[in-house]
Amino acid sequence: MEPRNTTIILWNFIAATAHLIAFAVLAYFVVDYEIQLERNLSTKIAVWEKAYSAVNASQCKWDDGCANPVPKPPVITTANDGEFRIYDTDTEYGSLSLAPLVLSFSALSFAFQFVRPSVGWGESDYLDEVERRINWVRWVEYSFSATTMILAVAFVLNIQDVGSVAMLATSTAVTQLFGLVGELMLERKQGNYRTDLFIPAWIAHLSGWILQFGVFFTIFVSYFQSVEKAASNGGESPPAFVYAIVLSMAILFGSFGLVQTVDFVHRTMYDNKEANGPCGCRKNRCCGCVAHDAFELTYIGLSLTAKILLSTLVAANLFLDMGTEE
Repeated sequence: MEPRNTTIILWNFIAATAHLIAFAVLAYFVVDYEIQLERNLSTKIAVWEKAYSAVNASQCKWDDGCANPVPKPPVITTANDGEFRIYDTDTEYGSLSLAPLVLSFSALSFAFQFVRPSVGWGESDYLDEVERRINWVRWVEYSFSATTMILAVAFVLNIQDVGSVAMLATSTAVTQLFGLVGELMLERKQGNYRTDLFIPAWIAHLSGWILQFGVFFTIFVSYFQSVEKAASNGGESPPAFVYAIVLSMAILFGSFGLVQTVDFVHRTMYDNKEANGPCGCRKNRCCGCVAHDAFELTYIGLSLTAKILLSTLVAANLFLDMGTEE
């Protein structure tokens, strides 16, 4: 077993401090500029109306001259209740506010990373868990902070359907929990792994990839439909910073998954037996470094990079330029 690397606690504290500074700067702009960027969410509901009532005949919703005409649906005949027309209409259902979202992922990261070294005791302290290649606090924090980041991206893209927003949020949170489950299955105890849990751990890991594919498929479809609509109507495409947010978050979120992929490959192929792999991967070592330290530091660095980058892009292009939104 490699000696305990106490510098991880230092880097964890440095990252927590950076998150606190980001939160303080963002909070200053939100308060000083009175940022109130808020959008209502909506959902489609089915409306049943009698087909030939006098009230419906006097309404213009089927007329192309109406401000928001509804395609006239066919008449549906029921056995006992008469004839109906069924159509969809939008109704407001909650709202999203950008400022609290952006503040929350910096605040969450600071809180979790600041207290992380003190969570645990005896043989289950932070460094011991790193050596056992688990960090359950990290994944709990990600389940909250990554979710708020995705909701911020949804806000920027003007995704207003409450069902889509709920799918983005829950899929992102469950992705992080799948990461936690997989990591706990591949916990190293006394230098050994339970090989019977290798396949379930990989299933949990791959399930997270499937969920995140759905999340970013939804995000990219929303973005490129907006671009296509602007091109067909001669309108303006989304600003470059929107594409920068979408692309950078896709890359960074994918990077977290790739880190765990490499981590799991190392655990299941090289760390549990005497075998040499590419990039110097062998028992206890990967890429020339102590494996458990390298992966922990990579997660710390990625978390800080993703949150600072998204905060900066949002603040520079929305908080400062837009001020408030009615």
